[in-house]
Amino acid sequence: MEDSEGNKEGPCRDGAQKTPQVTEECVLLRRLLLGLENMESRMDRMEEQLKEIAAMFSGGEGCLAQPQVQEEEERVQAQITSLLGYI
Repeated sequence: MEDSEGNKEGPCRDGAQKTPQVTEECVLLRRLLLGLENMESRMDRMEEQLKEIAAMFSGGEGCLAQPQVQEEEERVQAQITSLLGYI
């Protein structure tokens, strides 16, 4: 069964009549449901992006912090070598 907007709907419960207010509320509820589904989809994508970012900082391949870490290690090593030269 389709309403005037072409939406498929089942019969009203207990023989009740559909009123413009009920139809409008159904449309609003459908829109809310679609909005929630879209939000859930965006949250799923954000979760995947966060996992990718976390993987980058876990010390695995492609770690964003790796160049800075290497530079710091080299700087500390140079300081150690310099200090050992005084001993």
